[in-house]
Amino acid sequence: MSTNEFFSLHGGILWLAWGVLSLLLIASIRYMKPCYKTNMIIHWVTGLLILLATLVMGIMANSYVTHGHKNKVQRAHIKIASPIYYITLIVVILGLVTLILKKKLAWNSKWILRMILVHKFLGYGLIILS
Repeated sequence: MSTNEFFSLHGGILWLAWGVLSLLLIASIRYMKPCYKTNMIIHWVTGLLILLATLVMGIMANSYVTHGHKNKVQRAHIKIASPIYYITLIVVILGLVTLILKKKLAWNSKWILRMILVHKFLGYGLIILS
């Protein structure tokens, strides 16, 4: 696969992940509250799909870009995409830890509410950056 073909694929997959699936993430939490188990499954699966797309495309893109020959656009993209890569990992891990702790602690405990707030803040921040 040529570099141009790969970066077209890279852009398309990440646009689907962050442009389409992220809307499903928001909708599942915001509008499906009465169906808690279903909304959590949709949110969880969609979040993992976005994480998988971000990790795979990030790793593959890193192998396609030669380190010494980057233009200004590539350097700017890398500066924005690198934090997104790591923050996506943090958001997913934080969401899973929060879900596990919700079963162990009261759902409205101080720790759970703080973790939900941080998860929500970082998640919306990622969608805005992406």
